[in-house]
Parts: sequence; structure tokens; C-alpha cells
Amino acid sequence: MPRLALLAATFAVLVSSGGCSTAIYYAASRAGRETPPQPRLGLTRDKVDAELGTSIAVTSLPDGGQIATYRYRQRDSKAREGMDTSLGIHGAIGLLTHGYGWLVISPLVEPVLMGFAIHTAAHPPHGEVHLTFSPDGQLMDHGRPPAYGPDDAAVQAPSVGAIRQRCRSYAEEHAYVQCVTRSLAIWRID
Repeated sequence: MPRLALLAATFAVLVSSGGCSTAIYYAASRAGRETPPQPRLGLTRDKVDAELGTSIAVTSLPDGGQIATYRYRQRDSKAREGMDTSLGIHGAIGLLTHGYGWLVISPLVEPVLMGFAIHTAAHPPHGEVHLTFSPDGQLMDHGRPPAYGPDDAAVQAPSVGAIRQRCRSYAEEHAYVQCVTRSLAIWRID
């Protein structure tokens, strides 16, 4: 029985000092995205939600469209640095002790390195991406649209007559109607 306990203890020491922190750091450095997701324009809101998950915020636009904010996992450059550090520490222990330190020193160091590796993997960096959807629920643009009207209270909204006068420069009736409608929506005139 004592021989079995010694064998089990030796196996536990070898497994715990086997560089698990390096493997955890490696896995964490490979997860996530290098760049923000950019779904294909024209996709429906349901398809975008299926690809990116549920949005974390939705802002309604005056024209009936929406800006949806999605959260995504970014690739973690610190995990790569942690992996290099872990490999360096294990390599130094092996080199300085001519290989004998793996049985004595590594089991003392590896739990600390694993704690840092698990923390890094459990708390990855996240980014946010804003997508603009049309009133009929199709993806129109990546990012936010331009602001609707000025935020400066000193600038007064033009009158309906001034908007109509400015839009009369369009020769086609359809273009005139679009100009008036867009201007009323931008200036939030009822």
C-alpha cells in the first residue's frame, strides 16, 4: 500500500508540474476575434442575432430603424505574454537545476502560474460593435449613423416652409418628397 501511495504522489507531482498553465494561456490566446465582427450587409436582424448573439442595447432612430450594440470577445494579447512567461519559467527551472528542479521546484511554482492563467482565461477582454438596421429589419451599416440634428441648442430648427423651399431645387417629385421627409426626420419636426 505505501508503494501505491508513493506512486500516486509522484504521478500527481508530475501532472501538476507539467505546464498546465502554458496550455491554459495558449487556449486563451487563441480564443476571440482579432477584428470586430462585420456581418454581411442586407442580413435580417434574426440572422445577425443568430451569428452574434442577443444585442446588449438597442437605440431607436427617428426613421424607425435601430442601432443595436453587440458584445464580442477580443483576442487576448496578455494571454500570449503569459504563455511565454510560463514557458520561460519552466525552461529556466529545468536549465538551472539540470532537470531535477521539475520534481521539486515546479510543483511549487505551477499552482501560482495556473492561478494567473485561469484568471486570464476567465476574464478576457471584450469589445462592442454597433450595427444600424433599417425600419424593415435589414442590416444597413456597420457602426452608428450620423447624428440626427445638432446637439447645440443655439441652432434653431428650420421652419417647414424653409425646408420646403430648400427642397424645391429637386426637379423630380419623388426626390422632393424624400428631401422634405428626410429633413423633417433629421430636425425632429412634427
